[in-house]
Amino acid sequence: MLLLFSWITKTRRNISLEEEEDYSRRRQFKCIQKQTVLEEEEEERVYKHSKNNTMVYSSNYNNNTRKKKMSSSSIISIFVSFLLLVFSSTIPAIVLAETHDHHKNNQTFRPLEELQKLKAIQAHLRKVNKPAIKTIESPDGDLIDCVITHEQPAFDHPNLIGQKPLDAPDRPHGHNPKGRISESFQLWTFNGETCPEGTIPIRRTKEEDILRASSVNKFGKKISNHFRRDSSSSDHE
Repeated sequence: MLLLFSWITKTRRNISLEEEEDYSRRRQFKCIQKQTVLEEEEEERVYKHSKNNTMVYSSNYNNNTRKKKMSSSSIISIFVSFLLLVFSSTIPAIVLAETHDHHKNNQTFRPLEELQKLKAIQAHLRKVNKPAIKTIESPDGDLIDCVITHEQPAFDHPNLIGQKPLDAPDRPHGHNPKGRISESFQLWTFNGETCPEGTIPIRRTKEEDILRASSVNKFGKKISNHFRRDSSSSDHE
């Protein structure tokens, strides 16, 4: 009986130990399973959080990129508009400046040309108008200068410089009797004015007279005849 009781007791004890071990294993398995579930949930949560962050970052990045593009486009548009404004305002200014400079140069050149021409005319007038002993004003507006005979412009010729005109020979007896008045058809003599003895009347050259000529150098000169006369032909035909 004792052996049987001992065996039953031992068997119960073994069963109890096995049950405890089984319970312990099941509990440990549940713990492991629960831990695994928690880890999976944590991983899923982390994944979702990471995904959300990625989406937020991507959205922010896209927004920032879009803003940068819009900002760059705005800056480029403003810059192009500014260039067009500057270009459109600069070209008329340049054209106006060039036109003004050209007009100014023309205005500067013309007074210089006119001044040189005026100087040449004045120099020529001083050369041809000799110092007068007496000046007579003609009714037609001309001025008649009574110039000493040997100072008349004819003696400006290189072969006559420094010479004096010869005295006229005496007329034969009976010619040009005293009291005879020589006829003169000059207007300036109608008022009874005459030049003193030893002088000759010379019409004073004016600036208007020279201006009517094509140039100062051609004033008072005869126009050369370029037509050649046929010497082989006879005067009588």
